[in-house]
Amino acid sequence: MRRHNHRRNQGGNSLAEFGVCLGLLWMLFAGVYQFGYAFYTYNKLQMNVSNAAMYASMTVYDASQPSQFTDTIKNMVMYGTATAGRRPVVPNLTPSNIEIIMNPIAGLPTVVTIRIKDYQIASIFAKYMLKDKPRVTTLYIGQVTCSSC
Repeated sequence: MRRHNHRRNQGGNSLAEFGVCLGLLWMLFAGVYQFGYAFYTYNKLQMNVSNAAMYASMTVYDASQPSQFTDTIKNMVMYGTATAGRRPVVPNLTPSNIEIIMNPIAGLPTVVTIRIKDYQIASIFAKYMLKDKPRVTTLYIGQVTCSSC
């Protein structure tokens, strides 16, 4: 009588099962990484926009130099500081992506809105487009001066 060795015949099956499982697990981990990276990037943007809005609501506004005010706020969003830095907090963020809207009454700001106009989060496998997100609106309670008046 001949004995059949079944273990030798199953060697290819375990290799195929390993390949299928590894591919599925890799796709699962890659999807979790991609979602996590996009969420992390959006969270950093939201935090910087919120901090910039808080700073904008309390800083001195010079009516003769409104561009200096907006440039400082854009630096707060991009670099996390009032002065320009070397590297933005999130990749590919430019000053043109940041919009600052002030609701002036009689030339004085009353409400400051900061939003990211068009920004694309580039993950490994997909790109997420943020239109007008994140966005923060706050009352202006700072001091208004006029250096050239």
